[in-house]
Amino acid sequence: MGLLLAEPGRPLEHADVFRRSIAGAESNVAVGLARLGHRVGWFGRVGDDAFGHTVLRTLRGEGVDVSRARVDPAASTGLIVRDCHPERAIEVLYHRTGSAGSRLAREDVDPAWIGSARLLHVTGVTAALSPSALDACVAAVVAARSAGVTVSFDPNVRRKLLAADRWPALLRPLTERADIVLTGLDEAELLTGSADRAVAARRFLDLGARLVVVKDGAKGA
Repeated sequence: MGLLLAEPGRPLEHADVFRRSIAGAESNVAVGLARLGHRVGWFGRVGDDAFGHTVLRTLRGEGVDVSRARVDPAASTGLIVRDCHPERAIEVLYHRTGSAGSRLAREDVDPAWIGSARLLHVTGVTAALSPSALDACVAAVVAARSAGVTVSFDPNVRRKLLAADRWPALLRPLTERADIVLTGLDEAELLTGSADRAVAARRFLDLGARLVVVKDGAKGA
């Protein structure tokens, strides 16, 4: 999705200057892995607009294969607008309802392409965009597991997108199919009902995960 980042130290309400970039949990992981020298692909939907073109151009420039990405002429690219401040919580505005990304669907999933990978990484934020996006995420995970591809899952809960009590059931089809779970402590508590990281990790393991990483900000993982 597109990103508009306000000038440092200025709250959104008073910001006049914004820097345009791209954002998204999956694209961040894709770029990071590509920079480490791995062969990486990304698929999703973007709009046929300036932000969508920027997303694909930026990912290509980082060496990420976007051959399976779809350009949707009927919807705009999702957008996040946020500020940046070192001493207070940042303010974030999401514009993703009805976006191209929310129109991701099962037919966008290429099982053979996924099956050629060593690892598939998915996040909960994409699944939360719409029922069809959730269906696509589940289809991708099922394709990966059928091909023996390791599945990595980051819940990436965003409470501005969906009420807290809806996340556990929504993400269950992904959580129970993940080999690796990468979760924040607050997300782990929300999804497992325990604020104890060891207990939360055990509950993910009981669902079938082989490795669980519980992140706790500056305290580490």
